[in-house]
Amino acid sequence: MMNTCTDDNWELMKAKGLQEIHAYTILQIYEGIYEDGEVIWLIKIKDPSGICKWNGDYGKDSSKWTDELKKDVGYDTDIPGEFYISL
Repeated sequence: MMNTCTDDNWELMKAKGLQEIHAYTILQIYEGIYEDGEVIWLIKIKDPSGICKWNGDYGKDSSKWTDELKKDVGYDTDIPGEFYISL
């Protein structure tokens, strides 16, 4: 198991929906290559408290999600506290 946490740039973290001084679990790292040749890296993260509402790129309502990408990573919006962040 790997963990990550927020840093001291709290205003940016809060603006993106993360909690201050909080630990998160890294569940999966995904690499994909798409038709246009773009390489995308996503980190699947779990907020143990289940209250995080990530709203950056690849957040629940992000326009960057495609049906293909959702299928490839097994995207499920019904799991509280799980979200993806791009590298």
